[in-house]
Amino acid sequence: MDEPLVTVVVPTRDRPDSLRRCLAALERQTLGEALDLVVVQDGGRADLEAVVASSPRTRLLRQERAGPGAARNRGVSAARAPVVCFTDDDCEPQSDWAERLESRIAAGAAAAVGLTVNAEPGSATAAASQLVVSHLVEQSVAGGLSAFGSSNNFGCRTEVFREVQFDPRFAFAGGDRDWCFRVRAEGHELAYVPEAVVLHRQRLTLTRFVRQQHAYGRGSCRYRGVHGGAWRLERPGFYGSLLARGFAGGPRVGALVALGQVATAAGYAREAVAHR
Repeated sequence: MDEPLVTVVVPTRDRPDSLRRCLAALERQTLGEALDLVVVQDGGRADLEAVVASSPRTRLLRQERAGPGAARNRGVSAARAPVVCFTDDDCEPQSDWAERLESRIAAGAAAAVGLTVNAEPGSATAAASQLVVSHLVEQSVAGGLSAFGSSNNFGCRTEVFREVQFDPRFAFAGGDRDWCFRVRAEGHELAYVPEAVVLHRQRLTLTRFVRQQHAYGRGSCRYRGVHGGAWRLERPGFYGSLLARGFAGGPRVGALVALGQVATAAGYAREAVAHR
């Protein structure tokens, strides 16, 4: 086989069924044999040999549990292609996803982020969770560029990523936001490619949703502490429009978005006190 055009890195931990669906979606990519797949098992007890064997082009790497950011760094260290793309094990990229990200990077961008959509429309917790992240992405998009993209849907020139890797200090949340900030700070173009779509299949109980939002708050505080403005929040209009979008999706989604913001604030305060 010729040298691959894109290496896709997928961090995973104890979700073999989700990973199987993810790899099946990646096997359907339009790039075909030009795609190289790397799965990085971030600790955990699941036996992934059989799952990875179902995708012949996939290599499995393992590391002691260090977080998804460290797993992405580990995956890129083994990348064979000039472009790396990233998704998560609970995601299913559409068939032209990698091709669209690679095309934008080939056109001159150093990195590109795509559009992630909720794949569980019947779940209010999944809908609320995705809405929070999507709102931040959309609010940050200006003039065709994005200041933020989710780590389950982005691509980058391999050489650029090896210069600007994920910060393992963001083990629970905020690493993608930090990475995007540092890429832009280095003068690299970070393009927004909404045609590069990933379906995000979250299975969230109410407890898991609250813990997730609490982690987002901790990550946000750490991000602001690293880059300055630890006590600076988003503009009031950001929160108002987020709640409006939540309730536009129905009372349950709206109530969950509101609850999520309380949990986020609690996580932010916890992190601020811990590092004051």
